[in-house]
Amino acid sequence: MSESVCCKIANYLDDLTEEEFKKFKMYLQNKEEGYKPFPYSKLENADKMDIARLMVMAYEEAKAVQIMGKILNQINKKDLLAQVRSEMAACEYNKPNLPHTGSPG
Repeated sequence: MSESVCCKIANYLDDLTEEEFKKFKMYLQNKEEGYKPFPYSKLENADKMDIARLMVMAYEEAKAVQIMGKILNQINKKDLLAQVRSEMAACEYNKPNLPHTGSPG
């Protein structure tokens, strides 16, 4: 499965409800150390593919996946985080350091 990281992130974001996606965008505005925060104006009307593209352009692939995992943990989407961790473990590129869900699967 040779799907781009950007597409994978967009697919994971598709699993979020609209309310969860709003929360995801809210957390994405938080400043990540060493990076500029996303301005609200870029996120306000962005759809899930737009967010995936913005993340990969701003952070590069592995860091974008790591930040997505961190935010999924913050919005209590531990089931989706576990799926991301499992699928990303099999990827060829540098594996991001995803947060642990805190409970055994």
